Amino acid sequence: TTAPSQRTPRRLGVGTRSRDVAKAYPDATCVSRFGGPQPGVWIVVESPGGGMTAFQGDDKAQGARRTTYFVIAVMVQRAWFSKGRFHVNCPPGWEQW
Repeated sequence: TTAPSQRTPRRLGVGTRSRDVAKAYPDATCVSRFGGPQPGVWIVVESPGGGMTAFQGDDKAQGARRTTYFVIAVMVQRAWFSKGRFHVNCPPGWEQW
């Protein structure tokens, strides 16, 4: 969704800072997807049943330094979206974006 009014049970959604997602979900992971379906930077929270909630970051950079990321979309799926060749881990320190 890209609707700002829709929120997770922890009250996160579009417009939330990515670092706040990382704080609310310490087991979250960050992936970058380029050249395939659902491109961009995603913070992914896996559920015990195999599903996931993924928060897409706005992926803006200022020179070589990253600026604050904000969530621009949230995706909820029963199964993880494909982990193919276009799926790589974010660089260290992503939790501070």
